[in-house]
Amino acid sequence: MSQYRWLVVIAVTLAACASAPDAPARDPQLVAPSELLTGERLNVSASGLVSGEVVTLVAARDMEKWEQGEDGAWRPRRVALYAWGRFRADQRGRVDFNAAPAAGTWPSADARGLLWSGYALGAPELGAIALGSIETPSGSELELTLLRGETAIARTQVSLINAEHGVRVSRVAEPNLHGAFALPPAPGRYPVVILLHGSEGGSIEGAEAQAARFASRGFAALAINYFARPHNAIEGVAPALVNIPIETIATARAWLGRQSEADVERIALYGVSKGAEFAANAAARYDWIDAVVPCVGSDVVWEGDVENAAPGQAPSSWTFGGQPLGYVPLYPLDWTRWPINTFRYEASFARLTAEQRQAAHIPVENARAAFLLIGADRDEVWASGRMMRAMADRLRARPQPGRVELAAYPLAGHQICGDGAFPIRLYSVQSRDPGAKDLTAEGLATVDAWERTIAFLRRELRE
Repeated sequence: MSQYRWLVVIAVTLAACASAPDAPARDPQLVAPSELLTGERLNVSASGLVSGEVVTLVAARDMEKWEQGEDGAWRPRRVALYAWGRFRADQRGRVDFNAAPAAGTWPSADARGLLWSGYALGAPELGAIALGSIETPSGSELELTLLRGETAIARTQVSLINAEHGVRVSRVAEPNLHGAFALPPAPGRYPVVILLHGSEGGSIEGAEAQAARFASRGFAALAINYFARPHNAIEGVAPALVNIPIETIATARAWLGRQSEADVERIALYGVSKGAEFAANAAARYDWIDAVVPCVGSDVVWEGDVENAAPGQAPSSWTFGGQPLGYVPLYPLDWTRWPINTFRYEASFARLTAEQRQAAHIPVENARAAFLLIGADRDEVWASGRMMRAMADRLRARPQPGRVELAAYPLAGHQICGDGAFPIRLYSVQSRDPGAKDLTAEGLATVDAWERTIAFLRRELRE
């Protein structure tokens, strides 16, 4: 064979070697971050697999679930939840688990589905998965196991954290202002986000966690406890949601103005459910509010806590200037008549005259702020999808219109205002009612709403 022919053979051989898939490693590797700030993207990958083989990634979490016993008392119980996705290795024997799974408990190209899509043992959706080889962690750990058939071939664990290390959190207990204040780790002057909880009521621990979550995104965050239910009683905080002063927001701004790292020239409100109703009312009255995110909110004021209203006083949810705001009176709660609360709210609204509706509506047309409106069309608490669309129409008709964004999720329900890490099936079971919310759609909506919220606040406050 001539020297030229030998060179051709060598060149072809080298080219073939270069284009061939990598040989699988002796042991497959599963790579994930040791810690994950919840709400951030979860980057998980595998290598050392056989080209084209199908593997299953399983996530296990140990969660605390509160349940009411026969004696009426609420007690916590530990529940193990499992999420899974099936994937095919590429020619190099690798898998990026941020691709969409071929099958599994979530459908999207986003590995955060491992966090929100889990099922408890016994669910039919787990029937084909070999859970006997899965270890269940405790606390805030996420156990990831890679299966080849029924055999575990790689494992790793991710610690889930609510706040970035170094976030500074302090409690606030001032006259007419209670909650928690949080700052990012580094010294600086930060735009402000005021956080308003929903009708579940406030708590010290909840306020601290919420403020820390937003401080981890670069904001000076003040979570206000504007009322607290008896089981979370806080000294100096109203015990019921009735006649809460809108001026609480102005009190908060005055307090923030005395904090050197809070820039009150850049201020936003983020409210969930009743907190969203609160936020919209404040934005309609204070032109120094730059941005508002009402998440599953309302375009009208609703009745507050009837039982705890003072004798002869209108049980509105809110007051301004010492006067109760106009509101929609609610039919008494009756589950035999209203199978979901939304029907009760809609029937209560429908019986009002045009004048009464006008008196109850939140005058957001007076607001200067930019708005990101988040609603759900299968909301089982109140019709947030419809109400956020109505608010969007009013905002877009403002004499001096500002930015208005609307995210209304057609199949989701009320629980879409987290950071995308809470397992949606811990407390919910998919209903067979064709009009019920779709839990998978709700999980996807939670991730999307969170990303939209942070992007909107950063843009509007020009972080």
